[in-house]
Amino acid sequence: MKKTITVIINKPYAVAGVPEAKALLYPFKEENGTYDGFIMEIDGKRSYFDWRNSNNLTYAPQLLLNDINQDGW
Repeated sequence: MKKTITVIINKPYAVAGVPEAKALLYPFKEENGTYDGFIMEIDGKRSYFDWRNSNNLTYAPQLLLNDINQDGW
């Protein structure tokens, strides 16, 4: 059985996004100059990723959209 956890995002901003894919990336926790964990939202569906990244704008997270199977999306 797959375990489901509900997360409420209190951050008022996304740190990255791809508007045409309706994709946003929110930091899960931010402390000591580091984002610790991220919530990826695509078309309203959210998933947690155990990623870490500096919150320095030089190393800002990015979302990229590529049509890897050439199906037009």
